Amino acid sequence: MIGAAITREVATGITKVKLATKKRVAGQPIYEFRLNLGKLGSARLAFAVERDRGTVYFISSHLQKAIFSHEFGRLVTEIVRS
Repeated sequence: MIGAAITREVATGITKVKLATKKRVAGQPIYEFRLNLGKLGSARLAFAVERDRGTVYFISSHLQKAIFSHEFGRLVTEIVRS
């Protein structure tokens, strides 16, 4: 479901997504959006797209943008350091 949603967003010009952080990972911007996962509920995820390949960096059940951004901010700092 996540792969299909990212593919759909890329095909439509990434109109429903926002930047997850101002930092870049491997030179790529990181985007985020909320996704309904059916019976599993909703999730917010952070991902990057390079050419035709998407990389999901973070999935959270915390839907509030502020909480998600705080959680992801700690993680992306570690990713960028590596």
